[in-house]
Amino acid sequence: MLRESILSILREQSSEVTQVENSMETPIQVQSEVPDNSEGFSGDRVVVENDAGSFLYIKVAERWMKTNLEEV
Repeated sequence: MLRESILSILREQSSEVTQVENSMETPIQVQSEVPDNSEGFSGDRVVVENDAGSFLYIKVAERWMKTNLEEV
């Protein structure tokens, strides 16, 4: 009985940890406009798709950095 109680508590805590991890993840937005440095928070990610191609922007130290995306 004690074993079942401990396992039940561990399952519940594991579920709560998973919920917290999922709530902390920032979904990647897809847009056509390049983000402005006044937008977003460090760690935010945005995919920009426009005539120039597809780019992943990541906000680092209050600035947006970009990298080219290509299909593999």
